[in-house]
Amino acid sequence: MRLIALSILLLLLSRPPSVSGQSVDLTDLAIEDLLEIEVTSVSRYEQKLSRAASAAYVITSEDIRRSGVTTIPDALRMAPGVHVAQLNASQWAVSVRGFSGRFADKLLVMVDGRSVYNPLFSGVYWDSVDMPLEDIERIEVVRGPGGAVWGSNAVNGVVNIITRNAAETQGSLLVSGFGNREGSFSTARYGGSKGSTHYRMFSKLFSRRPQLRPSGETGDDAWAAMRGGFRVDWAGEGGDTLMVSGDLYHFDGNHSFYRPVAEPPYQVLQDEKEHTIGGHALGRWSRPWSERSRGTLQVYHDRYTRRSFTLDQKFVESNDFDYQHEFDASDRHQLMLGAGFRLNRDSLGGTDLVSFQPSSRTTQVWQMFLNDDYWLVQDQLRLTVGGKLEHNSYTGWQFQPSVSLLWDRGNSEALWASVSRAVSLPSRVDNDIRSLGRVIPGQGGRPVRVEFFGRPDVAAEALVAIEAGYRRKLARKVSLDLAVFRHDYSRLAILEPGDLFMDSSLPGAPLVAPLFLTNQGEADSIGFEAAVSWNAHRRLGFQGSYSFLQVDDRTRTSAFSIGVVAPRHLLHGRANVRLPWGLEWSPSYYFVDSTVQSAFVPAYHRVDSRLAWKRSDRWELSLGLQNLLDDRHIEGIAESLTVPQEIGRSVYGKISYRF
Repeated sequence: MRLIALSILLLLLSRPPSVSGQSVDLTDLAIEDLLEIEVTSVSRYEQKLSRAASAAYVITSEDIRRSGVTTIPDALRMAPGVHVAQLNASQWAVSVRGFSGRFADKLLVMVDGRSVYNPLFSGVYWDSVDMPLEDIERIEVVRGPGGAVWGSNAVNGVVNIITRNAAETQGSLLVSGFGNREGSFSTARYGGSKGSTHYRMFSKLFSRRPQLRPSGETGDDAWAAMRGGFRVDWAGEGGDTLMVSGDLYHFDGNHSFYRPVAEPPYQVLQDEKEHTIGGHALGRWSRPWSERSRGTLQVYHDRYTRRSFTLDQKFVESNDFDYQHEFDASDRHQLMLGAGFRLNRDSLGGTDLVSFQPSSRTTQVWQMFLNDDYWLVQDQLRLTVGGKLEHNSYTGWQFQPSVSLLWDRGNSEALWASVSRAVSLPSRVDNDIRSLGRVIPGQGGRPVRVEFFGRPDVAAEALVAIEAGYRRKLARKVSLDLAVFRHDYSRLAILEPGDLFMDSSLPGAPLVAPLFLTNQGEADSIGFEAAVSWNAHRRLGFQGSYSFLQVDDRTRTSAFSIGVVAPRHLLHGRANVRLPWGLEWSPSYYFVDSTVQSAFVPAYHRVDSRLAWKRSDRWELSLGLQNLLDDRHIEGIAESLTVPQEIGRSVYGKISYRF
């Protein structure tokens, strides 16, 4: 990693290429142009946002820059229906339409179409999704199921982080800053070209300071990381394109938790250090086979090691192969079909708190998909029918169909409706884990270990969703996007108590109160989401959103937990103000309703602000402030034994220089 950083810094001293690769300022576009942004996460091919038969939202590079956010989870707060809770300096819980938590397993997250799904718990380690924000072109957020297009675990939504083509990041970039919570951070990037091939390399380093405990004391959750990577883009004369990218990362994070012990008070405060190293390599080749057809082949490899006192993940590895073929049968009829294969491998070391049986496992997922778009009335009424057929090592065959109808009324006005099914597959945690939750005093003062056990017969969780939406340009400078939905969940994984037993395999043969994973959970939810954008003046713009979610737990059993964590109300608003003398001001407001996790998390208001001075197209100085309304507040709790951390007020300064 140090060699990567040194190489990039040396390249920065060389003469930069003449291509500037400046990004387009989307705030300069009219509302009707913003609705014409091409998105790929709804149907796997490019289509205008105004014609997407789904609740889709785009966070642009300018949104990210102007907001002053420093992490991808914080950027996702801008999307309607997305609940983001920062748990400590390095951990977040991100969810769409409920089921929030650090290990949430119903949101599929991708980077350039590469799934960062973790086969260990079917979720995302957000601390490992941390590329330079300056390299992001846009973030596409699809609320609602995407299983028919992207496969299992795209249950409540899809997040696709799309980075810029290397041709758009030519020249050199240096970013450096410091803050009371952000600590020190820096990014160096260099982009060059040779013929029709463009490339970039980057290095990113930071050392983030810890957050606060409820007592006001400084926590033990500092986070330091370094990352380096590259991207190469080649465009052939015949329309062929090739993209190759990769990165390596290393970080150390600290955490505190209450470790269960066999003597009163039955738990002790334990500081934990987590050491992680990993990386990925991605290749994607696209070729037009004719004027009406195009094929795309994508392969990637991802591997990491994450070691801590709680769990020793010696390695977790994913290998993925995917091919899709687009075919225009006629001017009114478009077909897409494809197939994919994923191989997951891992090796896990057990501790006295967490163990897996077996300690190593290899799993496979085979998949085939078909998507058929047909204009029943040319450019007015479109029917889309699709589905994905998968076979996995845990539950066998799964089918995820979808049907949607779009009525394009012209002038950036559209109505859409859809019915779809999606599933969340079991993971290693669901099948093979044994984990100590806590120790409680039993009869006669004898300690009893409360333990969680996975089961090999756990089924896939299922969702059937009905959605509808409306988009319209209300005036030349105002747009409105509405969505309503009803989700019906079945076979949800819950914890049910089993019979007390004595475990002679453990020292002292303690009593064990087991909690077994079963599929007896049921729930349904209804919701409403609205987003509005208003360009009031060439120097003033507003964006806002409101989301409502009501979840009804219909489980008819003595369940311990169902995990349907969700705030009922989410509200967001932000303004972009261009002041004289090259100054920019971007205030943001957030309201998050209360939630109940392992403890009650009260509602909170949050105000952020960013003031920037663009000295020229090369220089930019900015001052970022977060959580201005209070000196600290809690947003969520990572796990039941985790020491809660409160997110403190943050102030930082940053300088960016392009040359």
